[in-house]
Amino acid sequence: MELNEQILLLEKLTGKKVLLEVRVRSSNIKDVDYNKDSKDLKIKFMNRPDSTYIFKNVPYDIYEGLMKDKSKGKFFHRKIKNKFGFVMQ
Repeated sequence: MELNEQILLLEKLTGKKVLLEVRVRSSNIKDVDYNKDSKDLKIKFMNRPDSTYIFKNVPYDIYEGLMKDKSKGKFFHRKIKNKFGFVMQ
């Protein structure tokens, strides 16, 4: 069962929205959080751990690709950086 299917099942069973915040293994990225309703992808970088970058309108498959890729930093530079608007928090 794919991660997205697991989330949908959990939401159906609990009646609550599931937000994912995942600490990742990366020399560049510290934490990743995705909200599938708003399509906001939140990323904390190792060199700026007190700042959160919120990338807007990111499709779920981009989030899923980031989480599956062995090199999170390279994926970020290829598929996310300069492709989605963002705000800092």
